[in-house]
This record gives sequence, structure tokens and C-alpha cells, in this order.
Amino acid sequence: VEGVLALTAWDVIRISLNRAKYLIRSYLRTRLAKIEAHVMHILMPENGLHELLSDAEQDYAAKYTGIVDEHFHSAVLGRMPGRFDSLVQQMAPEDEGEEGAEEERRFDMVPSPDLDNFVFARPLEDVGQLEIGGDTIDLAQSSLYIIRYRPIRGLLGSGAVDLV
Repeated sequence: VEGVLALTAWDVIRISLNRAKYLIRSYLRTRLAKIEAHVMHILMPENGLHELLSDAEQDYAAKYTGIVDEHFHSAVLGRMPGRFDSLVQQMAPEDEGEEGAEEERRFDMVPSPDLDNFVFARPLEDVGQLEIGGDTIDLAQSSLYIIRYRPIRGLLGSGAVDLV
């Protein structure tokens, strides 16, 4: 038939393979972008988040941190007063009770992710009822929810919920 694109089985396989490669590359680009955006927070030992990274991602995060640290020290931080010459400047725990400490916390150098962002979540089992801000929702298995991350954080860690 003239004007109709004739696809062989190999063409369909090649198209499917290219689609799968695109999805995997897109996923990895997104994951690396998130690691780069919060690399200092992820690598802080008290968070334990670095354990969730693969060995290759841990190596990448460590090298990325070294490069960023070196760049900022040579460009800016080397000229700053001692209190502000670190990329990981955090409030000392003993300073937290002092007056104005909350205002001062705005100047912490390690940005943390916004846990109140909305995510797509799918329960892997019947979770039951979850209270969120005075409202109660029933998380049923295999349903899809758009929900803030903070309330389901524990469920994600236990494997009861998966992010889409």
C-alpha cells in the first residue's frame, strides 16, 4: 500500500528499545539532578540518606561535592570571614535555644529538601487510614494519590508506599 509506513518486527523492537533507553536516561538525569540539588544534605552523616544511594551515586556525590567546594573556596569562600567560609555552615546545637536562633537558622548553608512538596504515591499494601492536617484518608492498595511527602515519609521507609 503506497503512502503507508510498513514496519517490520525489528522496527517495532528498535522503537521499543529506544523508548526504554530514553526513559532510563531521563530517570537517571532526574535522579542526578536531585542528588546535585541536595548533595550536602544527603551526605551529612546524621541524615543517613547517603546509604540510600548506590556506590556509583555515592562516588559521584563525593566527587561533585569536592569540585563544588573547591570552586566556591577559590571564588568566594576564601575571602569570607571565618564564620561564613564553609559550604556546610550549620547552627551549633547549643545555639538553638538562644534568642534569635530561629532567625539565624535562615543562614544555614546546607539546603534541605522541602518535605511539604506534593508527590505521586501508590500504596503497595492496604495502609489503612492516615490523618493529614485534621483530615483522614484511607490509603488503599494500588490506588494513586497526590499527597504531601511529609505524612507518608515513614510509610515510604517501611516499604508500604512507593513513589511514582
